[in-house]
Amino acid sequence: ELMEFRLMLEVEICGKAAEVAKEEDFVQMEQSLEMMKRAIQMNLPILEADQRFHQAIVHATRNQVLMKVYESITDFLTSAKREMLLISDKLTTIQFHEKIYRAIKDHNVELSRQMMREHLYDVAIRYEKLHEKWENEEQQREKTEQP
Repeated sequence: ELMEFRLMLEVEICGKAAEVAKEEDFVQMEQSLEMMKRAIQMNLPILEADQRFHQAIVHATRNQVLMKVYESITDFLTSAKREMLLISDKLTTIQFHEKIYRAIKDHNVELSRQMMREHLYDVAIRYEKLHEKWENEEQQREKTEQP
């Protein structure tokens, strides 16, 4: 349900950002991308840079309601993203973020939506694999604990 919600919300946020984003928004996105690159180079978590990137996109919409909604779910998203760090493909993540950024900067509404959709589908697949792994591990534990 979380990924379905993110698809509904973030894909359209990306489209709106591509319509109305200004230079200061691009600077914020670029800074988050640089932060992510440094984290990857130092083999550190990318969660903070990821959050800043997505928040920069939301702020680029200039829509106060979207900003409030996104702010209200940030804690929930952060806890889900922490789980994702366990199987995070940092290079794929930054590649998607760079494509999203370029589409927004080019004011290409449809491409920005498409890139965010593909990014979130990729995240959803990895999230599903993580939960399948946990379920399998739980089943194995239950089998070994049975008398």
